[in-house]
Amino acid sequence: MGTVMVDDEILKKIKDHKKYVGIADSVVKREIGEVLRIDSRIGSDGLVKEVRKRLHRLYSSYQTGRKGKRDGYLEGLKDWVAGKNDNGDVCDDLLSITLSTKERLKDYSEIYSKIFSITGKPERIVDLGCGMNPLSFPLMG
Repeated sequence: MGTVMVDDEILKKIKDHKKYVGIADSVVKREIGEVLRIDSRIGSDGLVKEVRKRLHRLYSSYQTGRKGKRDGYLEGLKDWVAGKNDNGDVCDDLLSITLSTKERLKDYSEIYSKIFSITGKPERIVDLGCGMNPLSFPLMG
């Protein structure tokens, strides 16, 4: 379902919590539309609660406590790519922001080693559903 016309006050209430402030308004509006499609009679308090629950399930539950350090890590990555520092750990730092990549962080070298022992080391990689995965490329060895 597309976005719907949303009262700015509802949008503000939903995004008032620090977990949701960084989520694009269009995403929040889409979730509001979905909730209203399911229950068009829901009250404003119920709507705020239900949309926050959906946003938590979609976004917040995958974040670690390191999300607040993201901007600093991204600056470190820019410097590393530009050759201004030799801190290769910046990729590990960025991968540790989300739970799914943090869980694999200690296993990336082994994972890539096993894959490449079968396939050979690739010259090119196209990762269409990549998310944060390209940050693990330096761990390919």
